[in-house]
Amino acid sequence: MTLVRKHEDLIFRAADGERAEVGRSAGRRSEAQARCSAPGARIVVSGTTSGHLATVDLRRVFALQIEILGSSMGTPDELRALLDLLASGVKPVVDTVLGFSQVREAFEKLDSGDVFGKIVLDHTR
Repeated sequence: MTLVRKHEDLIFRAADGERAEVGRSAGRRSEAQARCSAPGARIVVSGTTSGHLATVDLRRVFALQIEILGSSMGTPDELRALLDLLASGVKPVVDTVLGFSQVREAFEKLDSGDVFGKIVLDHTR
């Protein structure tokens, strides 16, 4: 499986060409996610950091047969698989590490949408 950055989201491509687009957040990015999607794509939305209300041109969704799936948490087996993946050396993408005293800056960065990866608040700084 390869990982490709496209727009503000992640696209996973399996060896058989199957692909899933993972939207880190919905809200104001939803339309951009749909515009960047290829025919038959699956957009998996797992958060709402850019807002909980989304606007998507449904004509594009049905014309290109795009699937939009919501996911909030996995099963215990999926958690074990994730932990195994992390143990194999895969690391999460970190955009920024800020001190806990910079929490306002962290939220401003999230709100700007100019983020690729996690924003980490380090409580020791």
